[in-house]
Amino acid sequence: MPNRVVLTGAGVISAIGGNAREFALGLSEGRRGIAHIQRFDPDYYPLRAGAEVKGLSQEKDGDRKTILLRTAMEEALADQALYACYHPDDRVLILGGGIEYLDIRGYSKAGEEKCLNSFLHDSFELARQVAREFDIRGGVHVNVSACVASNQSFGLAYRLLRQTKNKLLIVGGVDSMLDPLGYLGFYKLGALTTWPGEPEGSCRPFDKERCGVVLGEGAAVMLMQNALEAEEQQIMAEIAGYGSTMGIFAYPSKKVYFMGSDMISLLKYSR
Repeated sequence: MPNRVVLTGAGVISAIGGNAREFALGLSEGRRGIAHIQRFDPDYYPLRAGAEVKGLSQEKDGDRKTILLRTAMEEALADQALYACYHPDDRVLILGGGIEYLDIRGYSKAGEEKCLNSFLHDSFELARQVAREFDIRGGVHVNVSACVASNQSFGLAYRLLRQTKNKLLIVGGVDSMLDPLGYLGFYKLGALTTWPGEPEGSCRPFDKERCGVVLGEGAAVMLMQNALEAEEQQIMAEIAGYGSTMGIFAYPSKKVYFMGSDMISLLKYSR
């Protein structure tokens, strides 16, 4: 019989909360984390807003995904007693990640003798770096399937734990599109919102006056265990199932778009 899979730890950093508790409170209060971007100068764009994490102890240049992921990991793995129950070879990291980050300013200042690759930061190297820092030796997996990357990472972890014992799965996702290159890419695609009002009201996906997306950033990490191995008081929820499919949507313009669809079902755990 397949194992039951439960969540026993969480770490979050986002525009509406700097840890898991603040994030949950932000959701329940309907808090909006969108404001004018501070990290770079967006004045040459029609929109100058994003869901930016405030108060990061980081230089303006550099890949923010590194500090976002490390912060979420530290919170999720705060229970050292639980972490120590699993040998490093039995700890597995599965992450949903975004596109590469290019340090444009650093490259432009370095001169021709520097190789472009030395200024590229990818999700795979970030995951390997974090695995070394937190002594995770059981495997590192990175999913880069765009908007469903983290959800599919949870699905993979769930299926692994259903068939495996004595493993701790550290699962989550991280991304930040708030850099000049990422912002420019979405602007050139025509995807950024053209909302003329205050930044807080610019994200309105279900409104008849919706007019584009707002970019943001953040990281979330959760611990997943076999239910028989977990301490009852640490269980936050049980994962009841996971599915992934591909939907096909046709619009009046006769264009056809393919859109991935993922779903994870959580059961509230009752003692």
